[in-house]
Amino acid sequence: MRYIEYFMRSIQKKLEDEAPATGQKNINLEILEKVIIPIPPTQEQNQIVEILDTTIGVVVENERAIEIMLTQTAAQRQNILRAAFSGHLVPQDLNDEPASVLLERIRGEQAAQAERKKPAGRKASERVDA
Repeated sequence: MRYIEYFMRSIQKKLEDEAPATGQKNINLEILEKVIIPIPPTQEQNQIVEILDTTIGVVVENERAIEIMLTQTAAQRQNILRAAFSGHLVPQDLNDEPASVLLERIRGEQAAQAERKKPAGRKASERVDA
């Protein structure tokens, strides 16, 4: 019976594609009558089921391991960011200026650049009235 279950799972998408497209897909007897189920000897069926059970078990374990690793990766990323922002990733040089001073200096330089790039407007006395 497990062999037939696995076989039906393997053709499920094809069966759903053939099902009438009304509201909910229903795989009816007309569709199932067309299905040809290959029936190998019992020993071969048992081997197929055993291989599939083992393979599916490995896949499930791998999915669990991946979920755990993704969770750990997200936590580690947060730890690295926290360490970076608190200055614990590299040795600190006491001669370095604080980040707040650096940011203020950068803002000042950007403001100065913006002032230099502004086009010079005409003075009221220079305007020509038409």
